[in-house]
Amino acid sequence: KWRMNNGDIDLTSDRYSMVGGNLVINNPDKQKDAGIYYCLASNNYGMVRSTEATLSFGYLDPFPPEER
Repeated sequence: KWRMNNGDIDLTSDRYSMVGGNLVINNPDKQKDAGIYYCLASNNYGMVRSTEATLSFGYLDPFPPEER
C-alpha cells in the first residue's frame, strides 16, 4: 500500500501505476503530487514501512510577458 502525506493513494486511478513495486505518477502536478511518500507492506507475520521519500518540483513557472 502506498501513502502520501499519511493518506492512501488510489492505485486504481489512471494517475498512478506500479512498475516492479515502484510507484509511478503519470503526468505529475506540483499542487497535487508534492509531498511525503512511503510504502506499507504486510503479511501474516507483520507490517513494515519504507523510508519516506519527499517529492518536490524544481522547475520555473512561466515568465510574465512584460519586459523589465
